[in-house]
Amino acid sequence: HGLFQLAMAEQGLGQLDSAIFHLRQVKRRASSAEVCYRLGILQQMRGQLPDALLQESEAIAMSTPDDPVTAPFHRVKGEINAMMGDTASAHIELDKAVALAPKDPVNYNSRGFYLHAWLGDHKGAISDYNKAIKINPNYSYVFNNRGWSLYKLGETEKGIKDIERARKKKPSNPYTYRNLGVIALETGDTARACGYFRESLQKGFTALYGDEVEKLVAVSCKNEKMPAPAHPTPVMKGPADQKGQQQLPRTNAP
Repeated sequence: HGLFQLAMAEQGLGQLDSAIFHLRQVKRRASSAEVCYRLGILQQMRGQLPDALLQESEAIAMSTPDDPVTAPFHRVKGEINAMMGDTASAHIELDKAVALAPKDPVNYNSRGFYLHAWLGDHKGAISDYNKAIKINPNYSYVFNNRGWSLYKLGETEKGIKDIERARKKKPSNPYTYRNLGVIALETGDTARACGYFRESLQKGFTALYGDEVEKLVAVSCKNEKMPAPAHPTPVMKGPADQKGQQQLPRTNAP
């Protein structure tokens, strides 16, 4: 469907409002579980959590019960539950995703972040991240997440090593530069931190995750010339982690 492909392209460009508009048009013309699932992800990214939850519930209702194909629907529904503070429901849905597709590393990555790291349980998160890495040793996002959790547990060198590994595997991911920048900033290397923040902004952090890096730059890099972010997208803040720093919600936690 042309409109569906257009919406996916707009999502890739960070044009979430346009993507949502076009997916709603697709849904009115020919609703399907896949359309509801994709629309739910976009609304999740925009912070429209009740609407996103409804879309994922519709996707599940339109599907065959316990079909492994529905694992992503349960996964995203669990992520949204976690973002809304419903830990019990998040636990059910994320465990369901893992049970339906135990060989999909994405499910362990999401469960590790949203069920554990999201609430400050970085040891529990690392357990799931390790399972994801065992399935797919080239999964860059999970190395980034594991590295951040290792850092939060005080294993800074191991954490940086994992995040650098993630950056090399997927250099276009702005969140690796954000993580490296925050670690540099918190360990006293402001110049290095600002360099990482510059890379993060250049690679589109604001469009995907909100203005956190811009705010860090405003406070810590006042004498640095930083690139202007493109297509800013407001997002909701998540609960504070163990250091009291707000975490940003994101689909499958890059």
